[in-house]
Amino acid sequence: MTATNPRTTFEPRARRLTRTGFPARVVGTGAALLPELLRRVEAEYREMPGINLTAAQAERLFGLDDRTCAVVLEALLDRRILRRTAGGTYRRGARLEDTTTPTRARKEW
Repeated sequence: MTATNPRTTFEPRARRLTRTGFPARVVGTGAALLPELLRRVEAEYREMPGINLTAAQAERLFGLDDRTCAVVLEALLDRRILRRTAGGTYRRGARLEDTTTPTRARKEW
């Protein structure tokens, strides 16, 4: 039996968070994690109306691996929160536009 050298023992570091609060790398799509990811990605699109991201850009911005990001984007496409453009980018969808576009008040002169 050999003694364990404490300097070479691997201890996982705490997960770093990105600017948006996502873990630096989210691996897999746990059932408990998916609703939170959907809310956060939807919130980013709600806060930045002109955002237009490719899948690779969304992976980097949200700190997701490619499979998790694909699941999240597809779920938001199905709910019409996002839409995919002809160029393959993801923009705000009809459902999100309907709820966040301010209506202009008509001025009475």
